[in-house]
Amino acid sequence: MRARPCYVGRNFVVVDVVQFCSASPEVLLHPFYLIGTRSREMAASQDMNQLVHVGACVPMACTETFADLALPRLMEWRGKGSHHPGAGPCMALINSETVETFENLEDKCRHHLHFHFFLSDCYAVVDLWRLMSDSTFYKELFGAQVRSLPMDWPGGTQPGAAQVALWHYRKCKAGHGMYIGVYFNAIAEDAVGYELGMCLPSMSTHWHLAREQLVRWWLAFQMGTLHPELEIDAGSLKIAELAHRSEVPVDWAIIGLGRSGTSSLAAWLDTHPQLELFRDKTDSFNEGAFHYLFRRTNLEHLVRRDSLSQNPAKTGRRKRRILAGFKEPHLLQQERGRLILAEMQHVKLLVIVKNWADWLKSHVLFAGATNCFPRTLAELPDDSEATSCGFSFESGHVVPKMQDLESKGVAVYQMKLVHLDTLMEEGEAALQRIAAFLGARAGAANRSFQERAAAVPLPQQGNVSTNEAAFWKEWCELPQDMALKLERRREAATAGLAEILLRSLEPVPASLLRPEPLKDYACKRALDRKAR
Repeated sequence: MRARPCYVGRNFVVVDVVQFCSASPEVLLHPFYLIGTRSREMAASQDMNQLVHVGACVPMACTETFADLALPRLMEWRGKGSHHPGAGPCMALINSETVETFENLEDKCRHHLHFHFFLSDCYAVVDLWRLMSDSTFYKELFGAQVRSLPMDWPGGTQPGAAQVALWHYRKCKAGHGMYIGVYFNAIAEDAVGYELGMCLPSMSTHWHLAREQLVRWWLAFQMGTLHPELEIDAGSLKIAELAHRSEVPVDWAIIGLGRSGTSSLAAWLDTHPQLELFRDKTDSFNEGAFHYLFRRTNLEHLVRRDSLSQNPAKTGRRKRRILAGFKEPHLLQQERGRLILAEMQHVKLLVIVKNWADWLKSHVLFAGATNCFPRTLAELPDDSEATSCGFSFESGHVVPKMQDLESKGVAVYQMKLVHLDTLMEEGEAALQRIAAFLGARAGAANRSFQERAAAVPLPQQGNVSTNEAAFWKEWCELPQDMALKLERRREAATAGLAEILLRSLEPVPASLLRPEPLKDYACKRALDRKAR
């Protein structure tokens, strides 16, 4: 099909469309009606007595009802800026199985316009009608680069590809459209790949063949207008509806602190009858939700909608909705991750911490590196990422990161900080408190936290038992000056934790209220390991 979309002049709308549209009789509408429907043409006219011509693209089956039904509905739709009821049934193809007379189609059209009832077969025609009636709107939202957005977004004052793509996406959704990414190669001496965004009308939320045909036609039409010299390789064409990452269908997330019991907490929450953990079933850390959507090196703001299409496997009793969540501790650590969390305003965020010395030990033993034991750690500079340990003390500073989330717009009541010591001491009571925060009703879990944690051991490298004993023994034997350096590290990492725990309606454990000297704690742990 070849067509010239509708365009709007000062007081006249010109329509020239082959196949789907029919010539319509002239209709005289009262100026007050045009004003009442907020007609753009009437607003442009300065004279109430001036003749204002309005054209419209209408399926052939509705020609006879154009004056009394189709045109008024079109004017009302344009005034409200929302979905119009459409002009009625598609032009039927007469074959041996389906034979419909013109009178039947006319009856369907009239019924359709009166009751705003859509026939599924007509979505493509209605979408095409709206596309060509609002071609200026859809042309503006064509061509943004959507392959991936740069790591430094947002940054700088000049709008870049990321800002343009997000602006197009948000304007498209505000206009009740569907934002689509189209990948294709150009046929040229130097093969060039493109992935462009486009906005299309969306009368149906389901993807169907007619939608894909409309995408292909609009791509060819726009590229033919903007780059007539470009030839598209039809075999390379890939089409997908795009969604914003903030639309991920989850209710809660465990976002930190890594090496503090996040895997065990996630495993317990998954046993609650009203909570479900999205994850890669082969991932022993209970992570991998949405194909590691939140851990890509080049994180994209606009992703394929089908990548967000996970649905809870559990079924709620008594019409209780299953609350889905995921675990991704890296989100709290990185500036980019916290930006993502700030976008997900409906998601409740859980952060778990544990005794600082135990957290430090877990980091070292997980890496399996004996060259980063306490003596080496005590001498590390503040910026220690570049050292052979590959470790930063700053990664254990939870309070500044939660405060940064607040500054980015995350509400205080959307975040909860819990301490592993409290979970181990209170057991079921503490875990039911967390479930209630997430929105789940009180109900016994399948097993206690202690049992569940023991059933989900964390995979670690190296001889864990031997290395742990050696780790605590070396810390116990540190010179006093080195031990004091680690004490100052703990003070910096735990400052403000008690206040946030209280704000989260969580008790403050003794390890924070009355912390014992780290060297004494290490000596006790060394003796305990030796006894075992």
